[in-house]
Amino acid sequence: MPATEIPRQLSILVVLAEPGLDVAPILAALRHNTILVCPTPAQAVAVIERFEPDIIFIDFNIVSPLQLKEELMRASAGRNQAYVMMTSTTGPISPSPSFEFSVNLPASTAELDELLANIGRRLRVNGPPAFHTAG
Repeated sequence: MPATEIPRQLSILVVLAEPGLDVAPILAALRHNTILVCPTPAQAVAVIERFEPDIIFIDFNIVSPLQLKEELMRASAGRNQAYVMMTSTTGPISPSPSFEFSVNLPASTAELDELLANIGRRLRVNGPPAFHTAG
């Protein structure tokens, strides 16, 4: 990356199936971004218009994660966003055609860094630039 470009800070929404789920490892890896954790899907729907996230992590233990994704997409009025399926299985993740990205928790910082890099490339191609020129 040229010295005149710096990554812009991303807005990240993390939607949990239930309050109290330990997301500390993911928060540590995402620390250079603006993060909002919603302990329930209803809270995520209530804040999405004001928070305007670039990336939305959805706990796949939610009763209907695909329905929640559709609600969030409607509420965000077509904003270019990346949706990430969060699972907590010990084996490989079965890809969901409704989610372009997925992460298995607990995830290492390297895995999350790679995920954010992939999402950043997709956001640059499909929407507002993920980088801006300094100075």
